[in-house]
Amino acid sequence: MDGPVTGSVSVRSPHLFWLGMPILINGMLNTEEKREKMNDEMWHAYDSVLHNSRLLRRYGGPLLLLDIQSLSWNCGPRCTIDGMHYDGAVYEAAVHILLNALLIESHQKLGSL
Repeated sequence: MDGPVTGSVSVRSPHLFWLGMPILINGMLNTEEKREKMNDEMWHAYDSVLHNSRLLRRYGGPLLLLDIQSLSWNCGPRCTIDGMHYDGAVYEAAVHILLNALLIESHQKLGSL
């Protein structure tokens, strides 16, 4: 016969990531629809809602931000043909950051066993 469960159980939270928005280069947006819908006002509103949502870990949420904004800013206009989608190098850098975060997490968990 099983008795009551006592003690605490350590629950490992999964590593979850949020892919942030890139820098928009308005002068390069190549359709009227993009110029209307993907503007600075929309970008700032999106960013504000995200930060106020408490989804990101730095604001008490579960998600780590993959900061495509910084990566695309550093790469600049030479890395995009339409002002909103960036070359593979930007996203490859984000994948390296993601994998590095997972590797660090796994080593920290192994070290605490």
